[in-house]
Amino acid sequence: MKKILFIFICLLFFDKVIIYAETATYKRCKVNFVDEAQKDNSFFKFRIELLEHIEKKDVQYLLSITDKNIIYSFGDDDGIKGFVDEWKIFEKDSKVWDVLKEVINSGGRFEGEDIFFAPYTFTEFLDDYDVFEYNIVKGENRKVYLKPDRNSYVLGILSNEVIKINNETEEKIPETWSLVTLYNGKKGYILSRYLKSPIDFRVGFIKKKGVWKMNCFVEGD
Repeated sequence: MKKILFIFICLLFFDKVIIYAETATYKRCKVNFVDEAQKDNSFFKFRIELLEHIEKKDVQYLLSITDKNIIYSFGDDDGIKGFVDEWKIFEKDSKVWDVLKEVINSGGRFEGEDIFFAPYTFTEFLDDYDVFEYNIVKGENRKVYLKPDRNSYVLGILSNEVIKINNETEEKIPETWSLVTLYNGKKGYILSRYLKSPIDFRVGFIKKKGVWKMNCFVEGD
């Protein structure tokens, strides 16, 4: 009888091991904050000045530093006129100021000497990961919960790294939460404000004849 009981307990334990075994589904990868702006003093000063004018919502200044052939979407090629219409920059509630401010304040990297791209979540994202399936967890010690509830069990704690997004779920999830898959295969929930898509809005600047211009401001792929 004791032998049978022992075998039964062993089977239960073995079953639990199978159920809770962690199987890696993708490689864990850090995406650290990078800001190379200070490598070029002219760009560094230009960026400070641009941010000051963004705070003032200075339309004329923004137009003066926007390249006439700016890329603002995939497919449209109306240059600066299309950019103005797209963002409604002459309207009081234009969202261009808040979006530009966030992107420009999020680091970036030079490509060569005369081109700078921001944010770092775009420049540092690795080609090994599908931009439509993975996001970046921004910041330190971001918790992934078993349920979309900050009082529920914590499955993992992430810092500045890649995370898989479950976009095709039929589950109804609160707007402030996102369903994700950890590198070990566990599914959980993280507050959406901690996530950033590598193909969210990004901005490009180019130096022409010694003058910095914004020549790209797009999202998507």
